[in-house]
Amino acid sequence: MRLVFFQQLGEIMTQQEIYNDFTRMPLAEQMSVFNRSALEIGYSCHVPGRAADQGFDIKITGRGFGEVRTVQTEAEAHVLSREPRSRAPEARDEWLISLWLKGYADVDVDGRHVRFAGDNLELRTMAEARNVSQSRAVSVYFFLPREAVRGINWTMERISKMKSSARFHPLLARYLRTLHLASRGSAIDNGAGVSEATIAMVRACALQTRDSIEEAMAPILATQFEIARQYIETHLWSPSLTTDQLMEKLHLSKRHLYKLFEVHGGVERYIRQKRLTACFDRISRSDRDVPILDIAEKAGFSDPTNFSRQFRSFFGCRPSEAREALAGRRDEVRFVQWLAS
Repeated sequence: MRLVFFQQLGEIMTQQEIYNDFTRMPLAEQMSVFNRSALEIGYSCHVPGRAADQGFDIKITGRGFGEVRTVQTEAEAHVLSREPRSRAPEARDEWLISLWLKGYADVDVDGRHVRFAGDNLELRTMAEARNVSQSRAVSVYFFLPREAVRGINWTMERISKMKSSARFHPLLARYLRTLHLASRGSAIDNGAGVSEATIAMVRACALQTRDSIEEAMAPILATQFEIARQYIETHLWSPSLTTDQLMEKLHLSKRHLYKLFEVHGGVERYIRQKRLTACFDRISRSDRDVPILDIAEKAGFSDPTNFSRQFRSFFGCRPSEAREALAGRRDEVRFVQWLAS
């Protein structure tokens, strides 16, 4: 399950979606409409150096899955200020975890100026409004009911007062980032699995105890596999990409690394197949005067005979046959492009 975990999560997200592009409203109404909603959770908003009737560039998308809700905002730089008004009752019983995909936010945390960006998560209770100065940014907010994490609310309170997300295990930010990407575009109406996995992951990354980690093992393994997969993709053409390098860079034992790639026949087989696929793509797109063996060597295949044998075993043809078969198609495309020019 762990290797298709995020795909499965994407398939069970709910259809409870929201979408609001404030730039489609009349310019003079954009900020006032946004502020009516912001005041319900204790904030007022303004863009520095701009009057309220001069517009506010912000897009908001969101969805719910089980007990957990997620909202993404794409917004220009703005300031959120605390308002002394009472917040909506339902907002007081939720935790908010904020993740910045782009940009940053400078937040007042108990009188301390703290900058949050990237995988440095901000945690706060929705009962507490904070002064925020945000750059042009894309940010994702995850809302969890306090009741859903009962038993660790005291720990969450401590984390929320810290200058950074250091009290959370760094795996939580990677999980939330991957979950957000996997959830986009799904349309199935049962989010219980997503909710349970996310809450278990928050517990494990807050407490970091053996029991909490065991309960969150599926999302933990899925996140570790995604981190390893991304590292392999980034370093696919590096001759130093080896199992030992992965172990060192990702701080994983050989046993655990092989467990992550067990379904793929092991990590070495996974890397080899990815490199063969990359070679096929580059061979098919390169001109005939580019030696195939040069491409193979750059992908870590130093033995020409061994490369040819593995290539044929994987694709059912020799590298030269693949190039010739695809060369004709490239010539046809170029001819059509020449005619159209």
